[in-house]
Amino acid sequence: MKGILKIGIDVDNTLFYCNSLLYKIIAKFKFSSIKHKLKYTEVPICKETRVGSFYKNVFKFFDPKAYKPCGEAVETINLLHHIGNKIVLITSRPAFGPFVSSLQEWLSIHNVCCDTLVMGCNNKTQYISNNNIDLLIDDLPKNCRDAEKLGQKSILYTGVTKLNDKKLKRGKNLSNIASTWKGVWNMIQGVVSDGGAFATGTEKSE
Repeated sequence: MKGILKIGIDVDNTLFYCNSLLYKIIAKFKFSSIKHKLKYTEVPICKETRVGSFYKNVFKFFDPKAYKPCGEAVETINLLHHIGNKIVLITSRPAFGPFVSSLQEWLSIHNVCCDTLVMGCNNKTQYISNNNIDLLIDDLPKNCRDAEKLGQKSILYTGVTKLNDKKLKRGKNLSNIASTWKGVWNMIQGVVSDGGAFATGTEKSE
């Protein structure tokens, strides 16, 4: 796996995070993967889309300003894109209404460079396998482990969601863990320069 990579990147708690209570409730009950036939929607990356003021004022969950970038996620992703890698953002967020608009607006506000935006994805690991994605960056150990079972490389990002004992157990077979986006960058450089071997295994918090 040398040279240009096709990189799949999770959105929630990997690209950005939100402290909204509603977000935490909806994320827990509505964004979970459902094991059946793969479903997803490729959404246009629209710079002009804006969320309606009603949704922003009533629900913090739909206000792009409520979401904070994870560390140097935006800078790292844009640099990876600038040097020629293909960036695919993949989320289980529903592909309709204010869900789409809020994400499109956030990407526009932060000038995030990506080639494809996939929403409503019920099985990320199956999607990356079907679409020849070389690397998955995600905050869930299960997704990373399942990706590696299908032959794809993965990096578990733990900068927002702490890797507690329960998560460690689910991700015990993972060797590529980064707590910062600098760590993610270093591991990806290992993939490119070492012909498929990551430069480091577990990257410690700074």
